[in-house]
Amino acid sequence: MPPSTPILDRRRFGLGLLAAGFAGRAEAAAAPIVCWGDSLTFGAGVQTNGGRYPTVLGRLFAPPRAVRNAGIGGETSTQVARRMLSDPRSREGVAVIWAGRNNYDDPNRVRADLKAMAARCERSLVLSIINADVPEEHRGRPGYRAIRALNDALRDDHGFRFLDVRGPLVERGLAMNGLNPTARDRADIVDDVPAQTLRADHIHLNDAGQAVIAVLVHDALVARGW
Repeated sequence: MPPSTPILDRRRFGLGLLAAGFAGRAEAAAAPIVCWGDSLTFGAGVQTNGGRYPTVLGRLFAPPRAVRNAGIGGETSTQVARRMLSDPRSREGVAVIWAGRNNYDDPNRVRADLKAMAARCERSLVLSIINADVPEEHRGRPGYRAIRALNDALRDDHGFRFLDVRGPLVERGLAMNGLNPTARDRADIVDDVPAQTLRADHIHLNDAGQAVIAVLVHDALVARGW
């Protein structure tokens, strides 16, 4: 069975490329985008610089948009928030916030940090936290339940500013890349973990996984007219 249409062939893939419907919002569409986060945003695990999701995201727009990668590996939500809140440019444009993975075991702190970050910029998108391929974070285990509960809380906190990337990455990530699941991928999906084919290690995403995040963020920004 041949693979389905590749994820980056946006003119044919049809995942929400609605530029024509937003022709009257050219000024908003031109706003710069800054992606704030940790190593997942930075793109640890990609094979090329061009595979990082902020870079891919910029190319998905027509014409391409300026996207700044403000991800630094190992940072907690507090450290990411400190950087953002001290940056005078962070009030402008569009902020995509993907933080809290490194301290999800302190949910109240994560929620407070992300609220402060989201309030900093009028157009901000908060992404859900993904779980890793470690037993503690497999379906039904304590770490898994903690991450799901935190994501539910973030959805409540941010409403239309919240974007679930964890669920689609697990459920549709392979298909979005035109990939068939391996036996290991199927086991990962049963555990409700992003498939091994989309990862560079137990948590970091490879080029294919980062491309999924880029498409999900792109479609969410277009849908909001940002």
